[in-house]
Amino acid sequence: THVRELREAEARNAAEVYAKALDGSGVPPLSAGDPDEVIGYTDTLSLLDDSDEEEEEKGEPELGDKNTGGADGEYLDESDDEDFAPAAERGTTRRVAATAPAHLAEAIRGATQQTDPTMAALSLSLLPRLATESAANNADHGVIALSVARQVVALRNTFESPTYLQDRRAALVALCASSPTSVAPFLVSSFYEDNLDVQQRSLCLEALAGGAKECPALHDHFDLFFYGLMVHFDRRVDLLGRNGLLLGQLTHTLALLVEEAGPHFPNILRATGRLRNFCLAIRSHSEAIVRRAVIFCF
Repeated sequence: THVRELREAEARNAAEVYAKALDGSGVPPLSAGDPDEVIGYTDTLSLLDDSDEEEEEKGEPELGDKNTGGADGEYLDESDDEDFAPAAERGTTRRVAATAPAHLAEAIRGATQQTDPTMAALSLSLLPRLATESAANNADHGVIALSVARQVVALRNTFESPTYLQDRRAALVALCASSPTSVAPFLVSSFYEDNLDVQQRSLCLEALAGGAKECPALHDHFDLFFYGLMVHFDRRVDLLGRNGLLLGQLTHTLALLVEEAGPHFPNILRATGRLRNFCLAIRSHSEAIVRRAVIFCF
């Protein structure tokens, strides 16, 4: 009887608690120790919040990753640096690479145009390589090389390129070495032209010396280089006393040509004899640069 009364009292208490719970939130009371209990709303929301935080931590990109998403959701890469370049520089590298000249005629057109400084510098720098390729693949290279050499001699540094002088000299040297029969006589005659300035005439001498050094068959074309300069000097001696700088460079160039011919050249004695007589005629020149060139020859 006592036990039955205790059980009835516990049942009434449980019924009262259950009724209060239904009146308050509408959710029945849960037992913390029962593994099969139904999870309440509060616990369910807390679990959902935890899962959202885990997803946010997994989905958030790390700083410094090259694939980090931008503000607009697009992925950024190292190749996208060009998008941040100024409008005037954007796409310059791709455009120049796509329009780089592939032939000697295209290169000289690009070097002489007056609108694009980048293309002018690029075309001039490619002339030596294209001249060598043209000599190996084009039967009319001599005609093309002569036409290109005329334009290179008359070329001006319109865009003030820092590599203009060395690129221009390298172009003439390559043209002279690849086609000495047509370019060397042109450079010799241009040196004695009155309508060219001192820089252009000096460039002709530098191209002759450099072309003789790179010419694969200099012994066959030595007369075009050496005796061409000597013959023209004998005919026109107005360089004496009028322009000591060019006369000294001419003497120095003649000595370099004899040196490049070497001791095994069949006509080396004849060439050295002519050079000795030439130096004796100008050994008492008033300008020191000419006298130093004479000493260099001996």
